[in-house]
Amino acid sequence: MKKKLIEKQQIEKIRDIIEDSKVGMMSTNLGQMPYNVFPMGTQKVDDEGNLWFYSLRNSVHFKDIQKNSKVQITYSIESKNDYLSIIGDAVPIMDKNKIEELWNPMLDIWFEGKNDPNLVLLKIRIEQAKYWDLTSNKMTSLRSFPKSQLHTKEARKIVSH
Repeated sequence: MKKKLIEKQQIEKIRDIIEDSKVGMMSTNLGQMPYNVFPMGTQKVDDEGNLWFYSLRNSVHFKDIQKNSKVQITYSIESKNDYLSIIGDAVPIMDKNKIEELWNPMLDIWFEGKNDPNLVLLKIRIEQAKYWDLTSNKMTSLRSFPKSQLHTKEARKIVSH
């Protein structure tokens, strides 16, 4: 029971920072320098802690993800001294129902509508997240686990430094 509470609290902290920041800087091509960095609007942090983004199949970052699915996304809320760094695995999702669920009219600025055949969702499965709260001079991280243990309830233990 306590593990679930900690997991939920951790996901809520991540969600709070992301909702206040809205846009994260996604880094791709992490295996070699220079890696590529792009501003990305986060659409949702789901109850499992996954992050959701829209992308285009012909974009540089999508092509990078096809070669190496590891990404890093950073968020900052300078006014609150909150900073978040996430390492995860990007999974392309081409589910029309999910695209419909997450769509909002403001996205028409960036995309040619929700029926654009080039449109794709990126689901980022968090492997490691660290956030800093400078007002309390505290860094907190989710522990890293071998891939075989990722995304299980036990894999989301909180560690404070």
